[in-house]
Amino acid sequence: VGSTQQGYTWIVCKSDNLNNYVCWSQNSEVDGTSGSFKAVPGKYFIKLYSLNNSSSVDYTIKVDGIRQR
Repeated sequence: VGSTQQGYTWIVCKSDNLNNYVCWSQNSEVDGTSGSFKAVPGKYFIKLYSLNNSSSVDYTIKVDGIRQR
């Protein structure tokens, strides 16, 4: 998960435990933030939080690996 914008932070939670973050804005760089984690099968939610009352954030999600059925 990452973005080229500043002024926000984000977290990723698994759907069965929304209070336990599995990933967050771990790497703060001049051109944005990024983070990564090894996911187990399931549903995940990304929560974006604006730090400057912006209503729009561009972000990317990269998924690597083999999908299990």
